[in-house]
Amino acid sequence: MEKMEIPKELKPLTFIYDLNERELEIFLYLAKTKEQLNADELSEKLNISRSCIMGYIKKLENKGLILKKRDVRIVRRGKPQYVYYVDNTKVREKITNDIIELAVEVRKSFINYLNDLTATAWPIKKSNENGTLPKSTRSNIEIEQSSEA
Repeated sequence: MEKMEIPKELKPLTFIYDLNERELEIFLYLAKTKEQLNADELSEKLNISRSCIMGYIKKLENKGLILKKRDVRIVRRGKPQYVYYVDNTKVREKITNDIIELAVEVRKSFINYLNDLTATAWPIKKSNENGTLPKSTRSNIEIEQSSEA
């Protein structure tokens, strides 16, 4: 399969979840196909090495974007095999909540930044055109400093 084109509307997910294009491609493939695939099947369908697929899957799973369950199609001893899939209802809710949470955090940070800027900008507002404080303000500061000594 050829590399999937990522719709521009979904590119913000790379920022929100710190994903590269391949990780986003795997996520979108699983979301679109609604299939439950193991790492070998994903590797074959997306033409990505199995070792890379495993790294991408682990990251997507840690971010809560894909789910896994034991692959009941493979019955053998040893390490269990898993299939990976996207529950579109759950992931839609997760992404919506994460975007709202991010927006609230960005808003708080921005307000704090503006408040800090306003607090540090106060002396600049009192300065004259050449950037120095007016004489009356300088003398008040000098008086305050000398009385503290």
